Amino acid sequence: MSASDWVLTIHVIWATWMITGVILAVAGLHWHRLLGWRVFRGAHLVGLMLTATVPIWAGGICPLTKLEDALKPSVGETSAPFMVRLMAETLYLNVDPLVLSAVTGLGALVTLLIFFAHPPWKKP
Repeated sequence: MSASDWVLTIHVIWATWMITGVILAVAGLHWHRLLGWRVFRGAHLVGLMLTATVPIWAGGICPLTKLEDALKPSVGETSAPFMVRLMAETLYLNVDPLVLSAVTGLGALVTLLIFFAHPPWKKP
């Protein structure tokens, strides 16, 4: 696997963590025990703001996407292994960037509102 394939793998894991965090934040409104995960909630919120939300809303792209693009092998290289192609197709959906930014922003807003409405430093 090339360096860009490793970055893609990390990128898929990171995106999965970001999506899972939003789902768990919403689920925490019903299962209050989830709202007590202080380290997870804090790290998730910081990660969401620094990698997925702020760069996109500032007109840029995710830092992991930039790194992956910079490390991609030249065009003449052989095709990527199946799992690498599958991860790329899963991560890079063929949607309008504005839709992706809106969905990402909505997820961040929901997470932020839940974070401050039910702060992790207070018992649920």
